Amino acid sequence: MWNTEIALVIMYCVTKGQRMSSTLNSDVEN
Repeated sequence: MWNTEIALVIMYCVTKGQRMSSTLNSDVEN
């Protein structure tokens, strides 16, 4: 079982990565 801290860090990294990828995609489209 994962620790709560690890789960929070993973979710934070995933959401941050999604935001970065979405911004990069929008920049490419524009």
